[in-house]
Amino acid sequence: MKIYLNALLQKNYVLVFLIFGIFSCSEDSTVENGPTEPEVSEDISIASLNINTPIRIAAHSVLLSGEILNDGGGSVTERGICFSLNEGATIETGHQIASLVRGSGEFETEIQGLEDGEDYYLKAYAINEKGVGYSEEIIISTPIANPPVFENDRQAVAGAHDVFFYVNLLETGEGAIDEIGLVWGENENPTLEDHVEINEDLAQSYLQRISGLDSETTYYVRPYAQSRGNVIYGDQEQITTIKPGNFTFWMQDVPTNADQETIDAYGRIRAAFESATNYYNNYTSIEKHVTVNYSPGTPTADGSFSGNIRVGTNQGYQRTGTALHEMAHTVGIGTHNVYWDLMNGSWEGANAPRILKVMTAGAEATVSGDGTHFWPYGINGAHEDTGEEMLYIIHAMIMQGFKLDGLPSN
Repeated sequence: MKIYLNALLQKNYVLVFLIFGIFSCSEDSTVENGPTEPEVSEDISIASLNINTPIRIAAHSVLLSGEILNDGGGSVTERGICFSLNEGATIETGHQIASLVRGSGEFETEIQGLEDGEDYYLKAYAINEKGVGYSEEIIISTPIANPPVFENDRQAVAGAHDVFFYVNLLETGEGAIDEIGLVWGENENPTLEDHVEINEDLAQSYLQRISGLDSETTYYVRPYAQSRGNVIYGDQEQITTIKPGNFTFWMQDVPTNADQETIDAYGRIRAAFESATNYYNNYTSIEKHVTVNYSPGTPTADGSFSGNIRVGTNQGYQRTGTALHEMAHTVGIGTHNVYWDLMNGSWEGANAPRILKVMTAGAEATVSGDGTHFWPYGINGAHEDTGEEMLYIIHAMIMQGFKLDGLPSN
């Protein structure tokens, strides 16, 4: 019985030992053979990239290309362009995966759904085992979807020291106009960094005068409008200021025995011709010397191509408008064959009508006339002399147009 019990105990010890051994081996096996996290090679680095100049920028999209310069020794799993309205674009601020990848490492991406008239910050990016690599950042400006549109027909005329430019905004576009005006300078394609003439009334159509220019000098002028923070320029106009005129007059001094009425008449007439010759010399290149006489026997005033002008006692004709009108006769209006050849109900030369159209914003404006006078702005009588500066300027500039069309100065 004792021997049997010992034998039984020995068998149980062996069984326990075997069971313990089995469990011990199972535990050790689990630790040694279980899954482990993959290790990134220390030789792999972030990819380096370059972003290229945009291929196409539209109001709501941009097409760009990038290039992987170095994949960092890893496998690039994604590449594209990230974008943001603020500096510091990342894939978190917005990104678009490349739609075209070349074996050279170049890729193209088109980003759609952008806002028009906004600045966007852009970077190329690439992802490998090490993380996200970025290129340097560039900035683009999307244009306004429907920008303002200017009329771009020939819009400028020039005097010796002034240029007049007709600004006509055909379409205002989608956004409100915040500012409108002209930019100008002696170099092509002037911008707001050059000379600026702002229209404070935000008028869509108006005549803008630029003064204080050098004579016989070429200038470049173009209209601009600001809308939603964007600047839109119209086509530039190249315009050369003209050679100053040399229109002079001689008038007898007041007689020593003259009464006050005569003295006053002489003063008014002399002042009128000083003013009129100033307009001719600044807005035409006409050269002429005339003689002006106070002629009490003359009902109104008259002038001849020979250069003789007479002014009567009617004070309504002792003014600048009449002086300009009679000076026009002395250079051929109603007094020369060229005038009669070209004035057939309307002026058949090209320059005088063009100047009138610009100065009056009249697309259908026509210089008309008969064998003696032209109109409008011929100042054909005291009733047409309003005393306004623009009346005198436009009259003189039409006279310059006549001269360019062949009317002689002397």
